[in-house]
Amino acid sequence: MLNINHLSVTYHNSEFATKAVNDVSLAISQSEIVGLVGESGSGKTTIANSILDLLPEKTEIAGKTFFDGKELSKRTIQTIRGKDISYISQNFYTSLDKNIRVGKQFDLILRSNTTLNRKARKEKICQIMKELNFQNVEEVLSQYPFQLSGGMLQRVIIAMAIVLRPKILIADEPTSAIDSMSKNSLLTLLAGLKEKFDLGILIISHDLRIIKDYADTLVVLYQGEVMEKGKNSNIYNSPRHPYTKMLLESKPDFKKKVLREKKLLRVKQKCVFSPYCPECNGVCNSDIKAVIEENYYCKCNVCKY
Repeated sequence: MLNINHLSVTYHNSEFATKAVNDVSLAISQSEIVGLVGESGSGKTTIANSILDLLPEKTEIAGKTFFDGKELSKRTIQTIRGKDISYISQNFYTSLDKNIRVGKQFDLILRSNTTLNRKARKEKICQIMKELNFQNVEEVLSQYPFQLSGGMLQRVIIAMAIVLRPKILIADEPTSAIDSMSKNSLLTLLAGLKEKFDLGILIISHDLRIIKDYADTLVVLYQGEVMEKGKNSNIYNSPRHPYTKMLLESKPDFKKKVLREKKLLRVKQKCVFSPYCPECNGVCNSDIKAVIEENYYCKCNVCKY
């Protein structure tokens, strides 16, 4: 349903130009969960924002994005944002107005996007919340956002995101501010929604271990470039890229520290991960020959076959 082809994004300001995303391609199909994984600053949120045209004005974008076979433009994105493609922000605590009751904010979504009358809107709200296993629907709708726990608030936001029955749901770090038990519960909920509504879901996370049990496809990102992507079971059981291996071994802090050049678009080096790579050798100074197989990609010259 959603295809991103050779996306590159460069941020500009009065002093610097920073290339945040470089030649990224990925696809999200119906009833599929794609996990986009990488450390902070790797370009994950930039990719999500580019899909829905939420990037700052002074941003250079190259590449094309297709939804249901049609190329997205600024005009078409306006018609599908929130309806066909829905987005859950990383900072969900600020997603809702703390001074307005949950039910009223829920109702506003339907009033703005449908012709349903008040009674029909209320029925639809109650229906979607029951489908998300809310036991005390009326109580939750009558409360203010700040009265809800983190896990409950996140579930409310998910309900709002899918009430219009989108085809694609983008969840940016949905587990970042909740406890471990709530994380598993939330991801189980998303997996259930995938099956129930044939949703295509993009889950953005910095922790590969958290989403490994839920994603169908994994895309591993580093400094704006795809290091490895493929079926979850293949990458998790037999990772080939050194960066993926380090993520799985829980080694987020590298011994070498190399500052990223911001006065240039990008430091001229063949592989962006080579300064940190434990397997780096002479072949890393040559042009990268990516391993491309059916449903698999690895951008590495020492990638094991």
